Amino acid sequence: MKLGPHCNDGSAAGKRLALEGESGVVKCVDSFGLAAEVGPGVLTIGRVTRDWDSFDPNTHHAAGNDPARVAREYVERMRATIAAHSYIAAWEGANEPHPRTPDEMRWYAAFEAERAKLVWDNFGRRAVIGNFSTGEPEPDSWQYFQVAFDAAIQYDGLVGLHAYWGKTVPV
Repeated sequence: MKLGPHCNDGSAAGKRLALEGESGVVKCVDSFGLAAEVGPGVLTIGRVTRDWDSFDPNTHHAAGNDPARVAREYVERMRATIAAHSYIAAWEGANEPHPRTPDEMRWYAAFEAERAKLVWDNFGRRAVIGNFSTGEPEPDSWQYFQVAFDAAIQYDGLVGLHAYWGKTVPV
């Protein structure tokens, strides 16, 4: 497991932690310059949020949309950003999705599997699959995500789990 700063819009504190703290990973959100500054041994992760945080896999599942088609559209929308930032090694997709049923989890797994394949095939980059919020999904739901795990293994992907900490939270 690697822990590192999550830098929104070029966070000065995140930059300091990444550069002075010699972090093994840094995640850049919407502003990717820091990823170009860190050393070669640092895993760089990118996420685009502007105009994207409204993406809800459950809405696509409920509408009966094909997960592979939605993944193709999603990656195509990111094409210019990924291509312009060659120093980002891995790209996240949906932020903190909340699949509530086995069918929603299966749909999201198929979406993430296709996204991992496309990011690898089209750009030679890794996908960070999942990106679930703290405490999610429920332990019995992971079994429905297997196809995404298989794709992450095949395409050198990563599994993203978000966790939060602050001064008042014991580690």
